Amino acid sequence: MYGSIIKQARLAKGWTREDLALLYGEFFHEISINSETIRMWEDYDKLPKKPKRRQVLALLLDLPLAALGVDAALHMTAMTTAPATTINVAQATELLRQYKQQNHATTVGSSLSNILTTIHQIHDEIPYTSPPERSQFLYLLADYQQFVASIFRDSTDYGQALLYQNKAYAVAKNIDDPEQTALVLWRRGITYHEQGNMTAAISDFEAAQKQQPSSVNLQGVLWMSLGHVQAHAATDRSSLATAFQSFKHAELLLDAAVDEDDPYFIKFNEEGYHLNKASAFLGSPVKQLRSAEEAFTELAEVPVNLDRKRRYAYSSYLQAKGWLEDGELPMATQISLDALEASGEINSVVNIQRIQGLHQTLRDTNFGKSPEVARLGLEVERLVRPELFA
Repeated sequence: MYGSIIKQARLAKGWTREDLALLYGEFFHEISINSETIRMWEDYDKLPKKPKRRQVLALLLDLPLAALGVDAALHMTAMTTAPATTINVAQATELLRQYKQQNHATTVGSSLSNILTTIHQIHDEIPYTSPPERSQFLYLLADYQQFVASIFRDSTDYGQALLYQNKAYAVAKNIDDPEQTALVLWRRGITYHEQGNMTAAISDFEAAQKQQPSSVNLQGVLWMSLGHVQAHAATDRSSLATAFQSFKHAELLLDAAVDEDDPYFIKFNEEGYHLNKASAFLGSPVKQLRSAEEAFTELAEVPVNLDRKRRYAYSSYLQAKGWLEDGELPMATQISLDALEASGEINSVVNIQRIQGLHQTLRDTNFGKSPEVARLGLEVERLVRPELFA
């Protein structure tokens, strides 16, 4: 009986079973809810027994509580009692700053569950806050959502990354703060670039610039990121020149950014500028537009710091890519191994996949049957398919 009611209400909303599963699972922080669960509810009346879970289901589907066998008096008691405040904005902000600092050097992947819990706690408290408090909570929520998105992006889970970035974008629009909107658009553009959607990335960076942010760090990183993706999309000399003109705009802002506070943890500085420009020289799909020599010139400006494994892994990957572009295959293989080791230590899936791509290219060269390339392939498999080595 209840199953057919759920199915009719779901279809009336135009939802798939996957849609309902995602919404319901997010509320209870469960990833095990899937379309098969919804099918069991609808076809066999296998609904959750707990009233609270049926309450949520009724609310999602705009159904009367009685339609799913929930006592209305019980619901009213539960829903009119505001939760005790458990989030201290100042403490949560400081904790997020520490998470960002740690992730900049290594990783906070093991803390993801705690961070997601904090997001849900913030979300649950917003309806019960006063207007001044609500603004603080919304800013905090958007900041946490964007940080979680960066964690998912590093694991190449672009769907989840974009999910949280879209949520942050909705919050930023609700706040009606151009600076926050520009920030969210910039970070979403990076995800689109990593995903390979250059058109969407450029669109987000340009839309962010139209917000006219006052932060010099944000202005600079927008020009730099725009140049980066333009170079990766360039198919002729003219479009590549446009990309490096964007880098020129960014370069002009570097000195001013040093003297500005960086509350958004953008990290727009010379080191990141040179890394992005090195990547740009190696990024075009047209070989004639790539230049390993120019990339190495940029990488020479980046100090080697083994304690900052994320930065070291990416810098090493770019070096390996440059050597491969130059035809120095043994060197490309060795540097790839160094980059892979650093990437594995922080479980940076995005860098591991980049190096996996280098390995596949190396295999197709005249050096492809060498023991060194075979070893690189084995180490890649160890990280990509750890179950084979358990």
